[in-house]
Amino acid sequence: MPAPAEAPPAVAPAAPRASAPPMADPYAISEAKPIPQPHQGAPGVVGANPYRGPAAGPASAGRERPTYDCHSGVDCEDLWSDGYHRSAFVQMLSGAFHLRERVSSGIAFGGEVGGFAYDRLRASVRALVPVSEARDQATDDDASVWLWGMSLGVAAERQTGFLLSPSLQYLGMVGGDYGHTLGIHVPFEWLGRSGFRIGFDFAMLYGFGGSYQTDSGRVEERPNSAGFTINFLLGHVFASGVH
Repeated sequence: MPAPAEAPPAVAPAAPRASAPPMADPYAISEAKPIPQPHQGAPGVVGANPYRGPAAGPASAGRERPTYDCHSGVDCEDLWSDGYHRSAFVQMLSGAFHLRERVSSGIAFGGEVGGFAYDRLRASVRALVPVSEARDQATDDDASVWLWGMSLGVAAERQTGFLLSPSLQYLGMVGGDYGHTLGIHVPFEWLGRSGFRIGFDFAMLYGFGGSYQTDSGRVEERPNSAGFTINFLLGHVFASGVH
């Protein structure tokens, strides 16, 4: 009788497979809470972008621009000069002049009186007396002469405490037959709150008319020619234009 077949050996149950270790999360991103989305128009919010910083708050008291109590009818930008650019003024002149074919002097002193009308219109009258030896440009002789003139212009540039007023100027000469001069006069003037004025001016002038006597006694007409004057200004206003 045949021997019975041997039973297959029993298979041991497979050991349970070990689970993989969790992935490292050093920044705990998986546990982070959702970023709240700001509402448009909320205080301190620029927009819907959560990564954009809030709008800057009001400036601190230390950084705020000072506010000025402007006088009635006066712009704040004119507070430094306190409205003195609208006032009548008087000032001293110190400079020199050279008028070709007429007369010249290296040093001259004088004065000027003027004022502003309609806020920008500038008018003045001045006189200059040579201190150094004045020379007749046609004959090279000594000249006894003094100058007087008037100007009318407009304050083309007016900033805080500063005026630039191109003007038309007439300048005449007394003491001889030197004719007349006419040209452009440009004063640069700085004004202080106390009414103090300082500046300088120059003028380019065209001379015409006049005559001179030659060594032989013949009278000749003075030719038309150009010239210039330059002066340092120092003065004060009569009174403030605003009160």
